[in-house]
Amino acid sequence: MVADAIRLAWHHQTWWLIDVTVVAMAVTGVGLVARKIPLCYTAYASASLVLPLLFPLNGRPLMSMPRFAAVLFPAAWGFATLAERRPQATQAVLVASAVGYGLLATLFINWLYIF
Repeated sequence: MVADAIRLAWHHQTWWLIDVTVVAMAVTGVGLVARKIPLCYTAYASASLVLPLLFPLNGRPLMSMPRFAAVLFPAAWGFATLAERRPQATQAVLVASAVGYGLLATLFINWLYIF
């Protein structure tokens, strides 16, 4: 299922690619902080990512996953802990977030499909 999502993202390179990117960012953020936070937060974030993946849509496997991943605050904690004492990582996280939000805002303002 995830392999299908990556294959479709590579083939279509439109909102399928946005789906894969946002989900990958959420999984990375949760993975960075999973051992440093209480177990209940890790379980919440993991369940929020895994449960929607159990029922994929055939034509677009990660449809609506960015909406579920965007509200996972433990993922943001992961990037915050990554950038906590590293100035270059802080700048990289800041630039990547700004570019991502700018791209998604531009698509949204122009009435293009995002999620």
